[in-house]
Amino acid sequence: MRFQCFVSIAFATFLFAISSFESAFADSPEAIAQKALDNPDDPAAVTAYLSILPKVAGRYVVDGDQRMTALEVRLWLKKQKEVRNTDPKDLVPELIVDAGGVWPKGQRQLTYAIDKGTFSNSEYRLVRQTLSRAAREWVAACQPCDLQFLHASAYDAKTEDAPVTFIVRKSDIDGVVALAFFPSDDPSERILHITPKFFSATLKFDRTGVMRHELGHILGYRHEHIRSRNAVCMIFHAEDGGWRTIEGFEAHDPISALSYPCGGEGSTTFKLTAIDRAAHRKVYGSGTNAALIVPSQTGNAAPAAREDRAALQDHSPVIAMAVQSSAATAAQADRSASGASEPGPAIVIEFVGPSMTEDLFTFLNALRKAGGESALPARTIGVQKGDFACKLFREAYGLNGCPEVAASLLADSYNVNGVRLVTGKNFALPDVEVETFQYQADIHRSPYGSIEGLNSYVENDTVLDETVIAKDGTRSIVTLRGRRLQLDASDPERANLIFDTFESSNFEHASIAVERSFIPKPKYSDFFATIPEVVSSCQEEQVSMNLDGSYWTMLGDPNEWPSCAQSCSGPNCPQVVLPDAIAHPQQDLDSVLTFLDKTGAEISYEAALGRYDACEPYSVAAANPADGSCKVREFNPTCDHTTSMASIISSKANELGLVGLSPNAPINVYDWEHASSGELARLITERANKLYQKFNGPQVFVFASKFPIPRCEIGVTHKDCKGGDPRGHDAHSYPGKWMQRHELSSPNVRVDQAPAQQVARAPVLWITAAGQGASPEKAWPLSSRAPVAPMNLGDQENVIVVTACDKCKWPDITISETANRGASDEDSPHSSRAVTIAAPGDGYTYHVDAATLSSIHGGTSQATAFVGGVTTAMLRCNPEAYVDETNVVRVERVKRRIILTSTPRLVPEDQAGQVPGVINPSALLKDPEKAWLVPVGQRGEGYQSLADPEICPTSRLHFFVFDEASGSRKSGSVSLTNTRRILRVPKALDGGPFDGDRFYIYTIDPDVSSGEAASWNVDIVGPVLIDDAVAAEPLFFTGDNALSLSDIEEVILPFLPLDVLPEGEQRCEL
Repeated sequence: MRFQCFVSIAFATFLFAISSFESAFADSPEAIAQKALDNPDDPAAVTAYLSILPKVAGRYVVDGDQRMTALEVRLWLKKQKEVRNTDPKDLVPELIVDAGGVWPKGQRQLTYAIDKGTFSNSEYRLVRQTLSRAAREWVAACQPCDLQFLHASAYDAKTEDAPVTFIVRKSDIDGVVALAFFPSDDPSERILHITPKFFSATLKFDRTGVMRHELGHILGYRHEHIRSRNAVCMIFHAEDGGWRTIEGFEAHDPISALSYPCGGEGSTTFKLTAIDRAAHRKVYGSGTNAALIVPSQTGNAAPAAREDRAALQDHSPVIAMAVQSSAATAAQADRSASGASEPGPAIVIEFVGPSMTEDLFTFLNALRKAGGESALPARTIGVQKGDFACKLFREAYGLNGCPEVAASLLADSYNVNGVRLVTGKNFALPDVEVETFQYQADIHRSPYGSIEGLNSYVENDTVLDETVIAKDGTRSIVTLRGRRLQLDASDPERANLIFDTFESSNFEHASIAVERSFIPKPKYSDFFATIPEVVSSCQEEQVSMNLDGSYWTMLGDPNEWPSCAQSCSGPNCPQVVLPDAIAHPQQDLDSVLTFLDKTGAEISYEAALGRYDACEPYSVAAANPADGSCKVREFNPTCDHTTSMASIISSKANELGLVGLSPNAPINVYDWEHASSGELARLITERANKLYQKFNGPQVFVFASKFPIPRCEIGVTHKDCKGGDPRGHDAHSYPGKWMQRHELSSPNVRVDQAPAQQVARAPVLWITAAGQGASPEKAWPLSSRAPVAPMNLGDQENVIVVTACDKCKWPDITISETANRGASDEDSPHSSRAVTIAAPGDGYTYHVDAATLSSIHGGTSQATAFVGGVTTAMLRCNPEAYVDETNVVRVERVKRRIILTSTPRLVPEDQAGQVPGVINPSALLKDPEKAWLVPVGQRGEGYQSLADPEICPTSRLHFFVFDEASGSRKSGSVSLTNTRRILRVPKALDGGPFDGDRFYIYTIDPDVSSGEAASWNVDIVGPVLIDDAVAAEPLFFTGDNALSLSDIEEVILPFLPLDVLPEGEQRCEL
């Protein structure tokens, strides 16, 4: 197999023969094309051929969807004549690379925006979905190639001057379904044109296939049949605006996605074949020929003249490169491309960190020793002079480094002579493919060390980009490289052996998962009650539930939801990712939902619903009853769970139903119900990518399920998979080998499985339900050793664990008895933060349609959606504070602010146990860079801005508590420099045995360099008492005014320290 590239070595020009132009029209288009093909050096024949071709922006459209200048058409015709004279036995199926080349390394993150204004809403969705799926297939065909297609959706509304690689636009072009470009084209011409024919009901082509074909051109590939004897395949007929096949030529080989159906043969699906994939890997993989690479044409750099560049291609020698592909690989790719049954399950192991190559070799060696040839077969490489074991390992697996000791042990497992190689003999090594992948991570988080520790990553080939993407205090995000193994798991015995080997290896920086599996998932909604009576209208029903039409008032807040939370525009608007089941695009959600299949590709609602046979589709026809009556439908956890969560977050303000907490926020509904742990892990890595977030907005994951034991996802027989549903509440997320009695042997093993590792390392915000059992006795105590994930990751700065409150207001806040609860944790520095926050857990309903409400329901799922909606609103209202310059959420600030502003439970924290408090949306949406005050006696009347408060150099706040056991008084104090909130609890609410109001004081541990908190955690002191004399002393100064504790109901201070008055300031001496 081979592919060809036509490289220019001579310059040629030609003149059009105008005198012959008129006579050309006497011939049929086929005859004109035949003359041009037979006589490409005849100016009259070429001119006549040009006259029958469609033109777009000064270019001629050839062969259905390729744009060329006049000179390029002539050179193309000459090349076709040469190919037709080639012996047929020398013609092999291949991908043909455009003379301009392909995208060079470093420029393979191809971004695009869809010019939304040129499409209808339905057309826009179809283009977005089909292009997404096609792009994923090209990327998947060459995982190590650093190739990405990224939809910059933030620029869809305004594509002018968008900082993207290309624009997708609807264009009215005769005779064309779609029209792309080549990498060498001028940046101003990089437009993927989609014509009205693409949307025609009579289109004979698969639409995703059309996108697959056009993306092939964008990657630099020409039509496959140009290397066949059927050189000029399609002729345009102006009279009917269509293309026809030239008669009398041999049919081309319709094997490639770049084949155009003609000659009576060819495919209308444009599927990638094994040859396409193998050639694509050769072109874009490690063997890329430098001669194929396109020079950068970005910014104001002047591109080379198109005519000159084309002319240099004339009379070129053919450059051929061999494409190696095993029959098994080809057959597997063919099955996938032909739409055959999906491959069986696979086990995916990712190795990251400085020891990743050593861990990779150690695992392969252990698996070979445990199972021999059947577990890990060998392949051989012929030894040449100068070869040594590490060199062959590096070449075989695409590695830069090689740990000699681990390599020697692996060589010993496969070769009698170990690392002692003999020229002319064979060297055996594991028959596996090692895929390179990249990811972004906060390297100061365990296990990544600190920014100073980058040297070990560089030395061990793990750093792709040493540039710190964002640095905020101790937060540093870099681009890192990892290695990935994918092993077939169709044989249960081999699958168990792979899991046993990994679980016994105790790797510090590796994770295991599976792909292509399906088992049921738990959904944490457990409060169900039928609405007791049906009233005359849905609006009256809302009033009867003490709601004013917004989920905002679930906490009884009388203030209107701030306008900043109700809309958002621009590239820093957050997107919600909701891994769950099926959501229905009822009238409150019809424009906010995007559906993702288990690979992360966009699909239609109909396609998503097709996986849920028990769920009825949403019907617009039933949306407007003539009599205005309101029906109630029982909440169905399988079919309604996702719609309920999406409604809480994003329902539109359309006067038909309850308004969401972040109306119209984009929600990506991911089919977690049919996905595997490995597939979800890949989605997290993809969405955490800095370019993805830069062009699509900050990513917020909202999750209300549980990760399974990967082994149990593929249905193998094993003791870890006994006990019913492996994703039921009682089931663990971790194998028995990692357990000691009822908890994990070490907190470190929490991230040795995907997707928990991806959650912990990815720079995205993850809001997850604490979960709940069927009874209080079934509730898990959550800590860093809890055997359930991801709710056991509450000590990570980017993970917010949410529980449900039954009563959510003072004075008697109560937490759901069945919800998983926080537990003491000796392994975590934030032992009381296993659960981050509580939110309303019952009383929810949503509009199934305009005529129907769901029955009241609730649980930690809905509480999690509530926090997800409020958090999205936070990012909308104050992006400068919570989103960095690359659109990555400042997760530690968000989490700290949620805890800092929460409504406490009015008991000492060591007694509260489960959670610091209930979410306080009113305070959360205030600007965190300002100070906010509730004057004494004005609780419930909203926050007032406090202008530029200052403190004295030695200001401390003194308090005391009574030790009830001894009856003694214990004193304490906190520094005002570290204080971020003071909250008064009136005696009437507290009901304690002592006179006077209580106070809660919230402090942080500041970073010495910035003054901001060094971590996400907040220390809460309270409830404490303060002497009247202390309460009367000035705490803050604003201008000439002093503010004492006796003036304050509540004060929330900026996240940065207050200004300190100079030493000797007279006001501080009083």
